Amino acid sequence: MIDTIKVAVAVFVLAVFQVSATPQITPSTTGPDLVVILVISLALLRGPVWGASAGFVGGIMLDSLDAQSLGLTSLLYVLVAIWASERAPKVEVAGVERPATPTLGRHLVIVIVGAVFVQLGLAVVQSLIGDGYGLSIAFWRVVLPCSIETAAFALPLVPLMRWLFPTTTRIDVPTAATA
Repeated sequence: MIDTIKVAVAVFVLAVFQVSATPQITPSTTGPDLVVILVISLALLRGPVWGASAGFVGGIMLDSLDAQSLGLTSLLYVLVAIWASERAPKVEVAGVERPATPTLGRHLVIVIVGAVFVQLGLAVVQSLIGDGYGLSIAFWRVVLPCSIETAAFALPLVPLMRWLFPTTTRIDVPTAATA
C-alpha cells in the first residue's frame, strides 16, 4: 500500500515538474523526460508490472498536460518498461527467478537507452501521423537535446529511485510456482 502511494506521488510530481519547470531551466527548447527515469527504475527494481503501470499513468498525464495524441506516450512507456525489465539481472530464490538490483552503471545505461527509444518513438510516430516535424528536425531539435538532458537528470535521480524503491525479495512467502 505504501509503495503504491509512493509511486503515485512520484508519477504526479515528476510529470508536473517535467511539463512545467524543466523547459525553463534547461538550455534547449525541450526538457528532460523525467517520467521515463521513474518507469525504467521501477521496471528494473520492482518488475514489469510496476514499471508498466507507472508508465501508463504517467504517459496519460503527460499527454493530457501537453495536449498530445492521447495514449502515445503511455504506449511507449509501457513498451520501454517491458524492455527494461527484461534487461534486469535475475536471482533465483526458492526455485523462482526474481529481479535483482542492477549495478548503478547498468541502471544508468538502461535509463539512457530507454529514454532515447521513447524520444525516437515519439518523433517517428508523430511524423507518421502528421502531427510533428520532419524526422531530421525532430532528431536534432527534440530527440538529441532531450536525451542528453535526460541523461544529465538521471545522474541524481537514479540513486534517488534506488533509495525510494529498493528491490524486495521475500523468501518467507511462497509464490504460486512453489506453493
